[in-house]
This record gives sequence, C-alpha cells and structure tokens, in this order.
Amino acid sequence: MDRDRNFAATTHLNNSTSSVFPILLVDFAAIAFICFMPRMVKITGIPFYLIDPMRIWVLTALVFTNKPNTFILALGLPLLSHLAGGHPHIVKTLLLSTELLINVSLLYYLEKKWKLLWVVLVSIIISKSIYYSMKFASHQFGWIEGELLSTPLWIQAVMTILLSFYVTLFYQRKIKK
Repeated sequence: MDRDRNFAATTHLNNSTSSVFPILLVDFAAIAFICFMPRMVKITGIPFYLIDPMRIWVLTALVFTNKPNTFILALGLPLLSHLAGGHPHIVKTLLLSTELLINVSLLYYLEKKWKLLWVVLVSIIISKSIYYSMKFASHQFGWIEGELLSTPLWIQAVMTILLSFYVTLFYQRKIKK
C-alpha cells in the first residue's frame, strides 16, 4: 500500500515538474526578450519589434505550455514592456494586451471547428483588425499619437503566414499527445 502511494506521489511530482519546466523556460525567455529588446535594438540596430515579438512569445506559450500561462503572457507581456521600458504608451499597451487576448481566445475557440492553419491565420487577422480599429479610434480621441501602421503591412503578412505554419506544425503535435 505504501509502495503504491509513494509511486503515485512520485509520478505526480514528475508529471508536475515536467509540465512546470516548459512554462518557466518560455516565460523566462519571453520576459527576458521583452525587457532587453530595446537595448538589443540599440546595440544591433535591428528593429526586432517589427517581427511582432509579443505575439511570437504568446504563440510559443500556446505551443509549449498551457492555456492559463498563454493568457497570462498575452495580458502581461505588453504591460511588462510598458513598466520595464516605458514603451508602448499605456493606451497602446492596453490595445496590445486586448489584441493578444483576442488572438488566443479565438484560436482556442476555433481550433475544434476548423483546420489549425486556418484557425491561426484567421485569429491573427481578426485580432489585428480589431487592434487597428481600436488604435484608429484612440487616434481620433487623441489618446495616442503617431502612425496608424507603424509596421509595414508586408512584414505583418509575412509574419502572420510564418506564425501560422509554426503554430500548425508544433501545436498539432501537442494536440495529438
């Protein structure tokens, strides 16, 4: 009896630690990248922000961690970026968090209804459309300034396609397990 209980406890511990490690790894990497991105841009001159790093990390969390962690990163990464570097503006921070939360929510909602590649594409396109609508309204109200489209559309299109294939490739493996 004790042996069975010890085995069950050990198995639970191994399962819980093996599921915690990817969360810690992805979260640490995401937080480090977001916090150090402004410095990396200054040092290298490479505009990393154009490749949509927050979405990359949120979708990486979707692929390699769990649902609650994915939502926490979607909400938290823009806020962390604002708190750590003062960028983006607080209104844009709220818009980015909303966009990422919509993206992930749509993805989880639609994954059972459509093929995964289309789910990822559609969820990104819809969340970006909502983001730009809210950003336009924020411009009209004078809450934020600057360009409506700060990242060229062609870069956004390429990143949307690449991220769709990335999530489809790796997330399907996770679903099959």
